[in-house]
Amino acid sequence: MIADHVTLDADAASDSPLPQETEASVIGHADDEDGLEALVVEIGGTAVRPDGSIFHITWSLDRSKGRAARESNILLRKGWKALGAPIAVHLDPALLK
Repeated sequence: MIADHVTLDADAASDSPLPQETEASVIGHADDEDGLEALVVEIGGTAVRPDGSIFHITWSLDRSKGRAARESNILLRKGWKALGAPIAVHLDPALLK
C-alpha cells in the first residue's frame, strides 16, 4: 500500500503557498488488476486538479512488476467507479521534496 499523498501540483515551486483544504472525500476507485489501484479524491467540491487530471491516492502498487505511482493518472483517465458513499479523509498540506 502506498497511500501517502494527494498531488495538487507536481511542478510546484518550493516557495508555493500550501493549500488551505484539510478535508477531502474518497469518492471512487480504479483497479487495473495488474498491480495498480487508485482512489479518487474530491477536494473542495471537485475531483479535478487544476491541470485537468484527477485528484487521487495511489492505493496499491506492485513495484516488482515495474509499476510506478505516476501510472495512476493514466489508469484514472481510462475510467473509475464511484463508491456507494464517500469516505472522509484528513489532509495535511505539505510540500514534498
